[in-house]
Amino acid sequence: MPDSDTTICPLCQVGRRHLRLVTYSQVYNGTLVSVPNTPAWECDTCRATTIDDHAILRIEALVGQAGPPPNRHRKRPAVDTRSRTTSSRADT
Repeated sequence: MPDSDTTICPLCQVGRRHLRLVTYSQVYNGTLVSVPNTPAWECDTCRATTIDDHAILRIEALVGQAGPPPNRHRKRPAVDTRSRTTSSRADT
């Protein structure tokens, strides 16, 4: 009786696929989404990895159709402390 946690690899037709946890990374609308501990099937021979279909559906439901909020991180302009020090000395 075959083990319920393994299947024959559809890619190489030799190895067995085993369920393991991987980090899923995908770009949604210009924002990188990284999901650790995502279930995936990995072949013990060719190492082909396929993310579990149910996990993809859950991730897409959490991200939503609109996707995650856009990245709003912007670098702050550098503050020139030398010009401030120089102007305060000139005032005295």
